[in-house]
Formats: sequence, structure tokens, C-alpha cells
Amino acid sequence: ADAQADAQADAQADAQADARASKGVEAAEAAAAEAGAEMLPAPGLIFKQLTVEDPRAIEQSASVMAKAFLRSPVYRYIWGDDTDDTGREAFLRFLFERNIQLRPECCRCVTDKGDSKGREQFVCSFMFIDPGVTPPSFWEMVSVGLLSIPFRFGLFRMLRLLEVKDWYGRAKDEVLGAERQALQLERMTVLPSFQGKGIGSWSLKRALKEAKQRDLPVFLATQEERNVRFYSKLGFKVLTEEAFPSSSAFRNWFMLWEP
Repeated sequence: ADAQADAQADAQADAQADARASKGVEAAEAAAAEAGAEMLPAPGLIFKQLTVEDPRAIEQSASVMAKAFLRSPVYRYIWGDDTDDTGREAFLRFLFERNIQLRPECCRCVTDKGDSKGREQFVCSFMFIDPGVTPPSFWEMVSVGLLSIPFRFGLFRMLRLLEVKDWYGRAKDEVLGAERQALQLERMTVLPSFQGKGIGSWSLKRALKEAKQRDLPVFLATQEERNVRFYSKLGFKVLTEEAFPSSSAFRNWFMLWEP
């Protein structure tokens, strides 16, 4: 009983300390905002836009995304074999790296140089796609190797990928309107060891600031209910919720942020 009481007391003390720390962070953020400064969620963070001249950055961003989306319902459906995490992660790294190579200017990332040796680590990545960006041409997809997916990973996975892509495009046009201009947020990810520090919110707020300056809304789709709560805190609203029309249906929330 004494041990249980001590544990409860320790837990209560920890909770009170966390609450005080949270209030301290909120106060610091408010003071920084009032002074016109930017409050970093952790020292050593750098927010940047990728370029085609930085292949290592593209590779690292794709790796962060692949790890984060390994258990995502949509990619589990595309891969098919739910027991093969190794194969699915290799597929996602290959797919995301080629996607970024095609449009590196649409990739935003956060790096951390906080270790003792000053080594750069990619801790957050996402795609922020401009409405004026044209879809890649057939020859662009050939040049980065996307059309080798059937030979590397199986034809049925390529077919499922195209099935999901086609359905998403039609659903987006129905929900948002084919003519409405909006930035698209895709594959928002933070490494698990860096989650809970406000890095995702901080980096996304920077992107939303860019959208506000351009007077453009931001559209996204997510298959995780916990993500709906995260995006809602940043001002996104659910437009509709739909199930993917297949025998392995997964839920999709389509959300919109408006300036």
C-alpha cells in the first residue's frame, strides 16, 4: 500500500512538473511572438526546402517518410503482405525517394545538428505541393526509375498503387472541386525519437505561414484518426470522411486549412 501511495505521489509530482514545464513553454512562445522572434522547439533545428542538387538530403527525407508510414493503412493495402515490414519499408523508400526527385522543391524538412559531433540528422519531412506544379511526364518517371516498380516489387503492387492514386484524385476533385486552387500537404512525418517536442507543429506552422502569405488553402488526406486531432489543433477542418472502396477498405479523412 505504501509503495502504491509512493508511486501515485511520484506520478502526481511528475504531472505537476510537466504542467509547469508546459506553461513555461507557452509563456516563452508568447514572449517570442510578442517580440517578433521565432521560438524553436529544440536547439539546433533548421527548416529548409530541398533541391535536386542535394541527393543525400532527398535520400534521408525519403527514409524518414518510409519509417513513419510503414504501418499506414494505405501502404499496407498496396504492399499486400502485412508480415513483410522489411520489404514494405524498402518499397516505400524507393517510391518516396523517386517522388521527391521529381519535385524536390515541394519537399520541406527539418534537420537537427544537436549531437556533439555536429552531424546533421533529418527529423521531419513532408511534401508541400504547389497547385501550379504539373504532374510528371512519362519520360520523367522513366528517368527516375518509377516504372521499374513492377520488376522490383511486383506488378500487382504497381496496379494497387495506381488504383489508390486514381481514387484519391477523383475523391479530391469531388470534395475540393476540380477548379479550386490549393496547396497539398502529403506525408507529414516526424521521427519517433523526436516526437512530442513540438517539431511537427513548428514546421507545419512555417508552411501554413507561407500558404497564408499566398492566400491559398491547404488540403490533405489522412488515414489515421489521431492525425485528425493533430491537424485540427492547427486549424484544419474535416471536409468529409470516406472509406476506400475495396475489400480491404480503410478510412480517409479529407481536411482543409483556410487562410
